[in-house]
Amino acid sequence: MSRDQVLANRDIRPAAFVHFVLQTSRLREQVDFYKAFLNAWEVFGSDMGSFLTYDEEHHRVAIAYAPDHASSSHPRVASELQGDAVLQSGVDVRVVRLPQVHDKAKQGLVSFVIAISRERRLAAYIEDGANLWPAAHVSDVARLYTLAIDKGQAGARYHAVGDEGIAFKEIAALIGAALEVPVMSLPAADAPQHFGWLAELAGLNMPASASWTRQALGWEPTGPSLITDLRQID
Repeated sequence: MSRDQVLANRDIRPAAFVHFVLQTSRLREQVDFYKAFLNAWEVFGSDMGSFLTYDEEHHRVAIAYAPDHASSSHPRVASELQGDAVLQSGVDVRVVRLPQVHDKAKQGLVSFVIAISRERRLAAYIEDGANLWPAAHVSDVARLYTLAIDKGQAGARYHAVGDEGIAFKEIAALIGAALEVPVMSLPAADAPQHFGWLAELAGLNMPASASWTRQALGWEPTGPSLITDLRQID
């Protein structure tokens, strides 16, 4: 259905509607359904997702492709879809995906793990703690942003990854040694009681590679590793 056809038939268009984002592993089926259900047309579509609207707004619905949506979802998908839409409008958009960005003072989400460990006098990990967290030193990340601006391409996604994946168990062990508190495995069911809002993230396996980024931009991380910085926390 074309834009003109939709605008000519307003019978099923909601009178008031808030923008919302959906995630699905069946992208084209969902796009077709909402185009028919809302009498909408597609403003932008790609393998990653689609933007639909039924009026003068740029979009009313964003549908993101999440291939493993049944077991997990990616919180960054929606923002990158927004970036894709802006890119289609002619704006140069380049994405730098961040891991745990660290120095001696702050270490991304690991800083919250440290604070929880200090408060509870226990450095914990979930189950076997084999889930991996990537990381990069703040100085390396800063250089990557500069390279992405100077040498990057519109629409590209760059990974700011120095350490491709450090086991959460090892992170907990380093925190425990630094704070002089016990280190212990927790069953997944007990994770919310210890980690609070961080529980789901603490169990995520998030390995990442910067091989393509290094090749495309000539970026080479040279800063200290997350392990080095964690050995120096107070």
